[in-house]
Amino acid sequence: MNKEQKNKIVFKVAEKYKKEILPILAQFEQERLKKRRLVKNINTANIAIIVVFIILGIFVFKSLDISFLIGINVLIMLICKMIKKSFENKIKEKIMPSLCSCFDDLKWSTYGEYLPDERLIVLSELFKTNSTSTFSYDDIFQGSWANVPFEIIELESRTHKASVSSSRRTSSKIQFRGVIVKFKIDKKFKSKTVILKNKQNCPWLDKNLKKSQFEDVIFEDKFDVYTQDEVEARYLITTSFMERLNNLKTAFDINEISCSFLNGTLLIALSTQKDLFHLASLDVPLTDSREFSKLYGELISIYDLIEYFKLDQKIKL
Repeated sequence: MNKEQKNKIVFKVAEKYKKEILPILAQFEQERLKKRRLVKNINTANIAIIVVFIILGIFVFKSLDISFLIGINVLIMLICKMIKKSFENKIKEKIMPSLCSCFDDLKWSTYGEYLPDERLIVLSELFKTNSTSTFSYDDIFQGSWANVPFEIIELESRTHKASVSSSRRTSSKIQFRGVIVKFKIDKKFKSKTVILKNKQNCPWLDKNLKKSQFEDVIFEDKFDVYTQDEVEARYLITTSFMERLNNLKTAFDINEISCSFLNGTLLIALSTQKDLFHLASLDVPLTDSREFSKLYGELISIYDLIEYFKLDQKIKL
């Protein structure tokens, strides 16, 4: 996205925010305060319940069921999280159409309104998945820029394992949390190529994927490449692509980045512990523009990826 295009969008967003979005946000300020008090009261009640059970356990029953207390605390946390998320989605349903209209054909949805291609995500092998894996989704965007269709999928993936003590209990492990950006690219290739963090243990990878060496020292120090076809891998991962990947910076505070080329698409996984595209925090006035500005900056960062990686070019990445 060049400077002129970005300035045009900035102007549109500023106008929409002032005339449409801010008045809507102001209407929900009282509700935000009520939700905030509710969550605070629930947390206070949770502390009181825990204290009571500790006292009863120690002085009356002469035993203390820690697992029961942990269960109550987890339940309360989930309830509070649901209250916060429900309020956030309610706000987003009101303002996202206005914000997205500044980006031409951009659309926002939640899981249920639009179902991501989980099969493609699994096949990408950007992170560990198996038959027990579950995916939970948050914000999902669809759009195009410079004739490049894309999807932005915020998700968390977990693998599950049955507990030794009881077949009914399972433990889960987060394998990925962050955003997957899926781009349709105008390059013909038949094989799959995966770029992962250097020296990462990857037992989940397809055995048909072979590790490939590249001459770029900085790239080799940061990433490992696994591919079904080394010739195609070198066609896709050009010197300029490696340089861009080495220097990639976004608004996401990335913990780790990985890429996968397959089925005419480039999938970029941006791993982060942050709640991306967040809005309507109960602890911040809705009329405070900082959260909105941050959300806008994260969206712009995706558009910058298209320009940064030259995904609209037919000949070279």
